[in-house]
Amino acid sequence: MLNPVWLRTLGAVVELGSFADAARLLGYSPSAVSQQMSRLERAIDRPLFNRDRRGVVPTAAAIRLAERATPLLDMLANLDQSEDAGGGVTRLRIGLCAGGLRYARPALRRLAGSSSPLALSVVAGESTELVDGITSGSLDVAVVSRYELVPRVWPGKVATWPLADEPLAVLVPPGHRVAGEASVTFRGLRDEWWVAGPEAGDEFRHLQRACAAAEFQPRVAACVEDRDTAAELARDGVGVALAPAAAAVPAGLVAVRVAGPAGRRIEVVHAVADNSAATVGFVLCLREHGAHPSTTDSRTGHLGAAG
Repeated sequence: MLNPVWLRTLGAVVELGSFADAARLLGYSPSAVSQQMSRLERAIDRPLFNRDRRGVVPTAAAIRLAERATPLLDMLANLDQSEDAGGGVTRLRIGLCAGGLRYARPALRRLAGSSSPLALSVVAGESTELVDGITSGSLDVAVVSRYELVPRVWPGKVATWPLADEPLAVLVPPGHRVAGEASVTFRGLRDEWWVAGPEAGDEFRHLQRACAAAEFQPRVAACVEDRDTAAELARDGVGVALAPAAAAVPAGLVAVRVAGPAGRRIEVVHAVADNSAATVGFVLCLREHGAHPSTTDSRTGHLGAAG
């Protein structure tokens, strides 16, 4: 009989491509992960990984076994819920930064499609607030962002997994002077009025520093809490607004990519000590889809909260 603990570890190694990263996610030592995989290889009598300079590469047998084990592990995770968790109800408290839903949607769909009873709560907020929620225990997992010009170091109690690097764009009305351009620099936007995120937020700080690097101070017409309001004001000509270049473009606006390396990194975070089946499964699903987030937003035009 195959040990479900080994199968869960196998899924993490296959997805992350590293014994060390799988150990960090699951709360084991790298040697414990290596031992589990060796035992699993002996149990099925075939190799599961090839080793090279970049790490471990799963064999076809490993990938098939991990895929087939997923439904079983989902069922066992449901059976393993304590009475305190509501008699078998899987509880997961999720935080999302602006644009985070694009990355979380595949995992939410997988949870919704499982046979396990669910009790999900989803909140939107600034990334720093969401990380505080992780450290305080009010959130289990969060999709957060770090802007390149606003360095952030999350607390040591928080495990961080990169999902994607996003360039930024500026939202302008179709008749705007840069609307037909493939890209624009911040210097080329020095005469514009801006609709920005909250003054205490990282997006606002990033805007200030990017403009300072272009040797001017941005003229801020309005600071708003959410991207939908920012889009409405940009559509009305109040000012231009920053947005992730990959996000859906709201109706009545044009997104022009901002030239240069400065953008933001999307990450999923959780408490280092949290290796519950729900959190680990959510993180692995986000990592699987991170480079190709859901595109549903392109149909709805919804951008979410600012920050």
